[in-house]
Amino acid sequence: MLGAAWSVQTNNAHWILDDKELQDATQGFQSQKSFRKDFFAYCKLLNVTPHPKLCPKLDEEDKDLLGYDESDTDTVNVRNWMLDGASLKVMSLALHNCPAIHTVTILSTRPHARVRNNVTWYVVGAAAIADMMKANTKLAVLNLFRNDLHDDGAAALAYALTENKTLLHLSVANNHITSQGATAMIRGLTRYILRDDQLQHAAEVEVQIQAALEAAKKQKKKLERADVIKELNVPDMETVDGVVYGVGNATLQSLTLSGNAMTTVDELMPLNKLLEDHHVKLKTHLHVIKVQRMFPATATSNAKPLLSELLAL
Repeated sequence: MLGAAWSVQTNNAHWILDDKELQDATQGFQSQKSFRKDFFAYCKLLNVTPHPKLCPKLDEEDKDLLGYDESDTDTVNVRNWMLDGASLKVMSLALHNCPAIHTVTILSTRPHARVRNNVTWYVVGAAAIADMMKANTKLAVLNLFRNDLHDDGAAALAYALTENKTLLHLSVANNHITSQGATAMIRGLTRYILRDDQLQHAAEVEVQIQAALEAAKKQKKKLERADVIKELNVPDMETVDGVVYGVGNATLQSLTLSGNAMTTVDELMPLNKLLEDHHVKLKTHLHVIKVQRMFPATATSNAKPLLSELLAL
């Protein structure tokens, strides 16, 4: 596919791997710690034509279309270009181990096309970006303005936020997100219900924690439980009324929810309650949540005294 001209239709037509097949196909991949080098290598491995905004061609007149720019970069910027599902998946894989990338902007890509099993590209794209957020340890800015993420995409990003420890600024403005999706994202910053797989993982890790503490005790070494948890990368948890919750993201400084699918200030109340209930925790890192361009001016002026100081109307 490296000799073919890129198009959404071409890449979508050739992308036949499910998640398990993709994992098997990339199992032995050796990262070069460079976004474009890894992106290009994944494209060759998976028979995908490189997206012109992710791995540009150096020579547009090259008849074989093989002269791709593999030079290093510290930003990924795709504005007003369609993104096919294959490119989203490969981009996510390439971002897993890229210490140089600090900013990703995916703006107005509008991936409307449907793929097999009636799954839309915005679900595929949000899941791919969420996977990258969990794995990448350097990304500081992620701008996903106007990509039709909807509530499903917001929910995927919310769970990714709980595992990310480096992101400082996230924008999901203009993505048709309702109060439900916005509230899910706030739960990712405050307190969230652990999924079954997370509970199972926590139970398995607890055995390792106890074993490590017992071994340290026998060797008369000082070892704190918190240190073991950090080493094993276990999410912070707390039990409230018998229910085990995960403690939300502790690094994000700004979240932009402006221009989404909320029309009345009343729709902010569920997420506002979460902000008020967890105000002390959030103030240690969060500066602002922007919820602008959705409500009439008179409604916002009347509501401000009733809402969290973290909300910017």
